[in-house]
Amino acid sequence: MDKNKFNSEKKISNNKYMKYKAVQLYPNSKIPQGRWKKDDSCIVDLCLHNYYNKNRTFKNPQNYSLLTGKKNNISVIDIDCNKDENIHENIFIKKFGADPKKWNENLGALVVGTPSGGFHLYFQYEETLKHGQDEESHIDIRNDGGLILSPGCIRDGKEYIILAGDTENINKIPDEVRDFIHDIPYYNPNKSDNKCKKTRAKIIKDKNGKNEIIVEEIIGCDQSLYEYNFPDELIRDIIEGLDQEKYFESYSGWLIFSTAMKQIGRKDLWEEYNEAMTSKIYDEEKNEMIYNGITGHKTIKAINHLLLNTTTENKNMRTALDYFKLKPTLKNTIISDIKINRNKLGYEYFKELIKTDKKFFAIKSDTGTGKTTSFRSLMIDKEFKKRNKFISIVSRVSLGLEQYETFNQEGIWCEWYENTGYEPDNNIGYVIQVDSLMKLKYWCDVGATSGCVLFMDEFNSIVKHLFTSETLVHNGIRIPVMELVVELIREARYVFMTDADISDQSLKFLNFILDYNDNRIGNLKDKFVFIENEYKHNSGKPAEELFNIETMIEMMKKTKKWICPCDEARSCHLLKEQIGDPNIIIIDSNVNKRYNWDEHDRIIFSPKVIYGLDSVMERPVFCFYQETTIDPKDMLQQINRNRNITKLYYLFQRKKCRDTDFNTLEDAKDDTANLKKWCEKNDHLHQEISRVHPIFQEVFNELKYNSDCYKSNPYAHFKKLLIERGFNDKTNINQSISKNTKEMLKIDKERMIESVHKDLSYVKEKNEKYIGLPEEEIENHKEIFVDKNFIGHYISLKTYIFDKFGQSYNAQDKKWVDEYTDEMTRLHEWTLKNKDKLHKSEEFNIKKIKTNLNKMIFIDKLRNDIGINDRLKITDFNLLNNDKADEYYEEYRAIFTDRSKTEKENPLYSNQGTQRFLGMLYKKTFGINPFPEQSTSENGKTIRKFMDAELSDFAVYHEVYEKAKNKKIDDINKHNEMKEKYKNGECLLDESDDE
Repeated sequence: MDKNKFNSEKKISNNKYMKYKAVQLYPNSKIPQGRWKKDDSCIVDLCLHNYYNKNRTFKNPQNYSLLTGKKNNISVIDIDCNKDENIHENIFIKKFGADPKKWNENLGALVVGTPSGGFHLYFQYEETLKHGQDEESHIDIRNDGGLILSPGCIRDGKEYIILAGDTENINKIPDEVRDFIHDIPYYNPNKSDNKCKKTRAKIIKDKNGKNEIIVEEIIGCDQSLYEYNFPDELIRDIIEGLDQEKYFESYSGWLIFSTAMKQIGRKDLWEEYNEAMTSKIYDEEKNEMIYNGITGHKTIKAINHLLLNTTTENKNMRTALDYFKLKPTLKNTIISDIKINRNKLGYEYFKELIKTDKKFFAIKSDTGTGKTTSFRSLMIDKEFKKRNKFISIVSRVSLGLEQYETFNQEGIWCEWYENTGYEPDNNIGYVIQVDSLMKLKYWCDVGATSGCVLFMDEFNSIVKHLFTSETLVHNGIRIPVMELVVELIREARYVFMTDADISDQSLKFLNFILDYNDNRIGNLKDKFVFIENEYKHNSGKPAEELFNIETMIEMMKKTKKWICPCDEARSCHLLKEQIGDPNIIIIDSNVNKRYNWDEHDRIIFSPKVIYGLDSVMERPVFCFYQETTIDPKDMLQQINRNRNITKLYYLFQRKKCRDTDFNTLEDAKDDTANLKKWCEKNDHLHQEISRVHPIFQEVFNELKYNSDCYKSNPYAHFKKLLIERGFNDKTNINQSISKNTKEMLKIDKERMIESVHKDLSYVKEKNEKYIGLPEEEIENHKEIFVDKNFIGHYISLKTYIFDKFGQSYNAQDKKWVDEYTDEMTRLHEWTLKNKDKLHKSEEFNIKKIKTNLNKMIFIDKLRNDIGINDRLKITDFNLLNNDKADEYYEEYRAIFTDRSKTEKENPLYSNQGTQRFLGMLYKKTFGINPFPEQSTSENGKTIRKFMDAELSDFAVYHEVYEKAKNKKIDDINKHNEMKEKYKNGECLLDESDDE
């Protein structure tokens, strides 16, 4: 073997042989002596070379486990094969063969054989490998926080023996092995997006039993329902790069090729290459029957297989899926009544509309085509405004402020809802954001809003906001606001609903509103018209993809003027930090100053823009997306805040195709029905359903399904929308396929962490509002400020674990005071209080069940039924009977959105399964499983159990909590001392210090 082949990096040691950190085990056991994770004194330095050669000579050998991960610079792949007959069923063996010497020669692994017939493959530390156990693949990973029995250990007279390689020369893991592990669902870094699916290896053999090919099969996610928008030239390169003998001269390979072509909907290519490349006589009728009979395209990842096995100039062709594979959203099927094509609607357009016999106008017209201008022209008309007042409803504050300012400048006197309440006798107009519509409730009830002109710009966004806004959830007003919108539309004299995109979901909601006979005018549906302007405002505008943040930052530095939308506020601040221009304006939810965007050359903004007019300045747009918060349609809306784009540059950080939760709309409907069932079964989730519920359910399910589709590949959906909106995207995709997105993402994350400091406004906001660290500690915990999940998990842990319910700090005595002396009473009262909180929340059922608060209540209910009330314990419990276990598991699947179609046994049937289940619930709710794993032996089999947790097992969450808690106590004590000094006349008390 070439010693330099795998770029081995030896450890530096002053001794002749390298030493490894190890933990001594109890005799003939895998159990460590001492809690080594908490007590460093349990860890010893072990000279592995000497130990391996000498331990077997002792009468009573001493066994050790090596620490895996960064501490020993090793990552170990543990292949469990306890029977000779099942060794060849292991997916690692199928991929890399069964010869340990070949693993050493071809992969550079140090291979250790285990007494059970399995193998340990040692490599240098690889950070991206996830430590854990996967029962499906029988491949375990031992990495950070783990242990592995050392070579030379002896159990029951059998030795852990080195089969190939050298302990002094451990190599880096090859890319093919690392990628193989990443593709195992359990270890996949994107498992959270893939949590409801299960994959397995499928063997396809020739009819003679030879030439077997292993492909990946997925259960529960229909691959044929995706779109595969491969350019014709690219898919031909992929096919022609296949091994002809393997894929066109053998049945197994030809079947995979055929399945792939059916999967991507390219029957034309299947026929073409079938005729040209196979040696069989082409029979059109027979081939038609064969093609129609293929069913594997629904489950077998056939196109993935071809991408992995083709030979082209691009080494990583699998990445092509991330560019071209997406789950399509529901198609709009409602056809417009009138089609026009105008670059500007014109000043008189709305005036012309009201001359018809209609009163409800839905106008689909692109950004910059003069929708608001036409409405202003109508309201300026002297005769019209004498007789009509208007209410403008907007989904975002910035749009409302822009209307308020421009309307008043042109003599259309109107009020802004934040400045004053609605006064029907004053002015002619009122502009209000949808979250604040309850200000109109009284006036609507007394008829003061009846007969007004209603303007709803960005109508699609308003409808989406009504159904999905978290603000309406938190304020508990979604139902009454939706009812009020229904009433305002029905009672209006005219309603103008405008947007660049008006979806079927918005029109169905509108149809429900108009499905109502008004005694004065008859059927409201007869008064509705849907108008579509086919003009594309950005037609022909150039768009270009950027592939790394360094390039983007350099271009932004050199470009004098631009705007830059981001999908996360933290990205805004970190971009400004990297560019180094103090004059850059950042606009996010914290900004309370109004900006005229055209007065500033460089602007970076987040989705939660509150203040600022849209820009009409001609300049380019750079957009930077993490793909975490908003969907591709919202991204396009962000981009169009610049009305005159000269060129669009876009950078997506992840570009990853994911499996979806729902195959069809019916799946989404079934999911909603299941959630309703459990809401009705739990009193704290149950509530009355309002009269808008029937349409809510239908529209909500469609919006939910579309959202799931967008998540399948936000990047690919974005590119598709760009083309639909007229942009000219000439990015050469083929050149970008070989880019290592994971590596770039890792580098960018490190850069973001490095850029964090205490003076960044978003860092200050997060720390002051949610975390509470001393300023000097921010430097030591930079990573938590770029972890988008940290705050949510931290707050939940404070509520459930760290803060004792009913306990408060007495500043006078400097002691903690307990309201409850009995823990059972404390937990019972905590549950009652939070159930009452959920019960009072005026929110649709199908949202309530998903809250973290309800997840915590569910965990407590389960713990109570198995007899563990201490939230840090996981041992000594009572097993549920099977009926109860089934009920809990079904409720869990609804609460935690687990729609896996699994054939595995309910984990709550067994003690070990119950422990694993509890650990999983903690992981899903709090982002961490605090229960230390313990390996033991039972009937000759290795069994993994969990031990009770300590607060320190919550790692950085508890560390941050303790530091924040101490700071809070210090602040309270200092404030109390100041008040005492003030009382004694020793100092003046600053009013800002008073709580």
